[in-house]
Amino acid sequence: MTKTGKKLSTEKGLIYKIFSPSKNQSYIGSTFLRLRDRETRHRNHYKLMLAGKAKNCTAHKILQNDDSLFECIKSYDNITKRELLDEETRHIMFLKEKEGDNIVNKNNSGITLNMSKYAKEYKEKNKDKINAYQKKYRESHKDYFKDYFLKHKEHIKELKNKKKQKNAVN
Repeated sequence: MTKTGKKLSTEKGLIYKIFSPSKNQSYIGSTFLRLRDRETRHRNHYKLMLAGKAKNCTAHKILQNDDSLFECIKSYDNITKRELLDEETRHIMFLKEKEGDNIVNKNNSGITLNMSKYAKEYKEKNKDKINAYQKKYRESHKDYFKDYFLKHKEHIKELKNKKKQKNAVN
């Protein structure tokens, strides 16, 4: 269940590996698509990247080799997106430990979700303690903050204006 009381949707999901035998390198991913559909999307994105119409991603390190293969590592019948991302992260971490630099993934997809979950729990449990610490810190550094803001006044204005312009575009 989510905070709003909605039931999390569950689907069939899978963890997959893109492997290049010639380079002995792998990329680990997760998807709710069929493996061949995910492969098609990866290969199309790679072609777009070569044409300068898409950003590069780490999976392309494997796809640039003519011998790249897609393989299902594990499938799940009833899993949420968060659970699937967590499982993907576990597989990445396990395989990085086992194979080291042969796993080209830069990001562990579920890590961010887990970290934010634990950070949120920690903040909720220690709200008063954190607020007291921050208040004490601000009080003890009042002169420093005042001097800093006076010294960097123009730069801070520029940053605020850039943020306003960016938000106006979005």
